[in-house]
Amino acid sequence: MEYAQVNTTVQLVVLAIFIGTYILIFTEKMHRTTASLLGAVLMMLVGKYFGILTPEDIIHMIEFEVIFLLAGMMMIVAVLMPTGFFEFLAIKSVKLAKGNPWKMMIILGIVTAVLSMFVDNVTTVLLMVPITVMVANTLRISAVPLLLVEALLSNVGGVGTLVGDPPNVMIAAATGFTFMDFIVHLMPIVIVALFFSLYTLKYLYRDYISRIPENVEDVMKINEYEMIKDPKTMKRTVAILLFTIFLFIIHHKIGLEPFEVAMLGGILAIVVNRADPHKVLLEIEWSTLFFFAGLFIVVGTVDKVGILAMIAEEITSFVHGNYILATILILWISAIASAIVDNIPFTAAMIPVVKHMGELGVDVNPIWWALAIGAGFGGNGTPIGSSAGVIVIGLSEKYGHPITFREWLHKGTPVMIVSCIIGSIALLLFTEYFY
Repeated sequence: MEYAQVNTTVQLVVLAIFIGTYILIFTEKMHRTTASLLGAVLMMLVGKYFGILTPEDIIHMIEFEVIFLLAGMMMIVAVLMPTGFFEFLAIKSVKLAKGNPWKMMIILGIVTAVLSMFVDNVTTVLLMVPITVMVANTLRISAVPLLLVEALLSNVGGVGTLVGDPPNVMIAAATGFTFMDFIVHLMPIVIVALFFSLYTLKYLYRDYISRIPENVEDVMKINEYEMIKDPKTMKRTVAILLFTIFLFIIHHKIGLEPFEVAMLGGILAIVVNRADPHKVLLEIEWSTLFFFAGLFIVVGTVDKVGILAMIAEEITSFVHGNYILATILILWISAIASAIVDNIPFTAAMIPVVKHMGELGVDVNPIWWALAIGAGFGGNGTPIGSSAGVIVIGLSEKYGHPITFREWLHKGTPVMIVSCIIGSIALLLFTEYFY
């Protein structure tokens, strides 16, 4: 990026808008999309007043690859959602567990984690939570442990692929890492982290899983196939989703960008199923996409005035050429910060910092993977650390099984720490693998 020649006053004004925007997002005094767009508008006005931003600068700040990728995957889900596919998966999972709470935790958790690898984790929990509550009510047990397991494992699972977690999408757009790069570098860590996360939760919920529900037979009587409302559309859309995943795997070999693959999958889902585009487009999380657009402008302006380059210089100076230290430091800073601030805005702010470290001669490949691990796993530290966590907290209250802040900290923080330790060990033991 070409930096604007500005004085300290301009930098302070821009920094004040940036901090104010993030405070509004963090405290939820204002909807995060509104806060993001307000910050973007203020940055544009300041940029025009001081002559540091042009309309072309603003357009270039928005990572349209991220927005189109998310939109394409949302289109596929919007077509698949009414078919009953996700309800079928949830009921089938519980029946496989035969009502055993520990087995239900494993199966529902793994189903959520796997779905989160290929469908963004916000959409995954939106689909899983109502069904989980229905099953818990039928069994007359608390849904809180099951909902918390789903929320935590959706964040862990989402780290494993390019499309599983918004921070990964943003990192891929910034670096050019392919779908297979994420699979090769992060999926082994995610699998180990899932295993240890489940057993951490098994210990923390040892009292809950020791009691077998009394109404298991009621759930076993539910016919999961009756959940499927439109089998033809379901089969076609699942086939398109699998085809899209296949294209993600080979996209770098056939010259397609990830966002092009996602948009192709989304359009195919509409065309093949003759879906009403108005209904499909209404189901897209437009507020999320505009949140990203506003955030890119806010962070882009901070970068434009040279503040993030200064931060990168300070970090580089602090580690004194010890790049392993820099990698582990970034992982834990990312994890702790993502537990306090939603991991999406944090990642948006960190990407230019890592880029600047690269410009200063640091080999940043392992640092990118550390950022992905820290932002993804760190989101489990608190209920506000990830978008999926915020959604689950809200839905748990709506359905009468509220997850308290204290409950989340008691279960989520240990999972975050365990996962980040696993990530740190992997980066230390297999350092050369991440270069």
